[in-house]
Amino acid sequence: MDTVSLLRFFLAFAFVMTMMGGLALVLKYISQNRGLKRNTDKRINLVETMSLDAKRRAVILECDGKEHLVILGLSGETVVDTLKSESKKKGKA
Repeated sequence: MDTVSLLRFFLAFAFVMTMMGGLALVLKYISQNRGLKRNTDKRINLVETMSLDAKRRAVILECDGKEHLVILGLSGETVVDTLKSESKKKGKA
């Protein structure tokens, strides 16, 4: 290989690595802005979600000062538990 070929190879390699790094930064920025955002103006808030398996998901919803644990699946939804919400109490203290 001559010097020109080596120079072209390293410049192309640096260009590709720069593009991959830029894409990684864009994806990181997008994923940070997709987090759960707490909206206090509405009555129903999504507190947390967790995937149980490929077909089911556990969701904690807050509504009127109560938190509801709901299992969502293909066949329907099931309310597992209801507790009083402590998030408003912690914010005032």
